[in-house]
Amino acid sequence: MSNELITNVAKQRKNHLSKDSMNKINQGIPRLEKAFNVQVSVEGTKFQALSSDGVKVYNGDFVENICECADFLFRGSICKHIRAAKLLNEGITNNKITKVVAR
Repeated sequence: MSNELITNVAKQRKNHLSKDSMNKINQGIPRLEKAFNVQVSVEGTKFQALSSDGVKVYNGDFVENICECADFLFRGSICKHIRAAKLLNEGITNNKITKVVAR
């Protein structure tokens, strides 16, 4: 790849992210820490997690490491929803990870 092409791809990715997303990335908040604030319900290996704004419900599978959220779809790696489901499945909570019924 040419340096110009790499620069253009980097600019496109930066422009794709909102200022809020960039702030979160720049703050370096670990996804594990974020997972402790997710409302999630687990049944078998499947989970449903409520979005941070409380508007959307994401479906996923914590064994297959799949989630419908934009973070997972964009990065392709484990998101806070998958981590929260894994924690809940293992019985690890801090009273913030709670079971929620899908809307």
